[in-house]
Amino acid sequence: MLTELELAAGAEYLEGLRSLGFEPEVLCWLMAVRADKVTADNHLAIVDTMLERIESRKIYGLLFKAYDSSSLTRQIDPFNVSLYGRHSAFGDALLAKIPQKLADREASPNDNRKAIDIITIDGSYGAAEYGIISAYREGIYVAKPLARSVSQDLARFQRFARKVDRMAA
Repeated sequence: MLTELELAAGAEYLEGLRSLGFEPEVLCWLMAVRADKVTADNHLAIVDTMLERIESRKIYGLLFKAYDSSSLTRQIDPFNVSLYGRHSAFGDALLAKIPQKLADREASPNDNRKAIDIITIDGSYGAAEYGIISAYREGIYVAKPLARSVSQDLARFQRFARKVDRMAA
């Protein structure tokens, strides 16, 4: 279940990313249900084309630096953030489902706390210990896939890095 604290922290995280010059194509809470169906973990997911062009360790490094300098909310540890390329198998699967989830959210707001299955994991997504990945309708903060060129993504990354470095100084 997604908590009020997680909902508010996710919105604050998006605000922090935007203030640092990073406007993700998708930012949402996902619930990963373990294959044993005994436990589930919530994590914040970022989907963006920039993540296909820049090494994820560089992005994670900046997320940690922003977290350490309090430029991003301290309520979401960077270890609880997952990065996906826009055209990765998982990114495609997520973006294929999100438009309907947003329409569902508008059509039946009383069900917004309900998790909706996005994908069943078969090991090909690198997370064999999980059985199902679900999204929370109310936990979808932004879902705006954009066509960006390599040069645009590199410029976005450089701007993000400069702002994080400035805030951390």
